[in-house]
Amino acid sequence: MNPGELRNRITILNPNGEEENEVGEIVSVLKEVATVWAKVIPIRGKEYLEAQKIKPELQYRVTIRYRKDIHPAMIIKFEDKELEIESVIDIASRKTYMKLNCVEKRVKTNG
Repeated sequence: MNPGELRNRITILNPNGEEENEVGEIVSVLKEVATVWAKVIPIRGKEYLEAQKIKPELQYRVTIRYRKDIHPAMIIKFEDKELEIESVIDIASRKTYMKLNCVEKRVKTNG
């Protein structure tokens, strides 16, 4: 892979972070793991029925340099989207680049 193809800036978040809120309760928060360069490609879109409403689901393939601290429970913030990581693939098992298959289920609209 040509490193020049990594043109998109993404932030990788871990949803297992915890912090104390203003009333002293421990609450779950998204904790930033890293901000890295990536190649983000939308690969497929579909719709599914949930609670009597049609919901869009978009799938993305994200390529980044290899990191050993990435796992499927994490979330990627890309532009105004939050992508849930479904699988992590070490390309050719060489620990140079990895592909993250992601799904955007929360479509954000303006207004």
